Amino acid sequence: LFVREALEQATIEGLARYHASLFPEGELVVDMTAGIGSGLIAIATRGPAIGYELDPVRLQYARYNLSVYGLEAELRGEDSVAADWQVEFAVADPARREGGERTYDPAHFSPRPDAVAKRMSVLRLGAMKLTPMMFDDTLQSLGPHLEYVSYQSECREALVMMGKEARPT
Repeated sequence: LFVREALEQATIEGLARYHASLFPEGELVVDMTAGIGSGLIAIATRGPAIGYELDPVRLQYARYNLSVYGLEAELRGEDSVAADWQVEFAVADPARREGGERTYDPAHFSPRPDAVAKRMSVLRLGAMKLTPMMFDDTLQSLGPHLEYVSYQSECREALVMMGKEARPT
């Protein structure tokens, strides 16, 4: 199940599996921006997961979409940046839509990338998916490791990693 805007932002299955592979199998991983669950599904196939989503419809769809794969995750309808969670690994894909249109201004992403980066900086490893259309200096200011990730011959995302195990680019 999906809502159009969430589907447009959903992580492609192959890339979601790549994101999940960044974390040790069997370790608890927080998905700070669960949406309809595309990334959360990949994480939950490797081990325990907690998904945060503010939109109650998307949260319900994420629960359903996990069940289609026979998976479960703890789902929380609260702000992941402000929530009290004590884990070592997290992934985030801030929303980059405003009024149905794409925005490239990180001040309008939800949650804001700088707030996500601050929260992830104390983890063992955090990974944040962003648009490769952002300025390099903005992306590099968020964490020490930056990857441009392509899929099917197209650059699809900039992946910023931070935390104690993030290796400088």
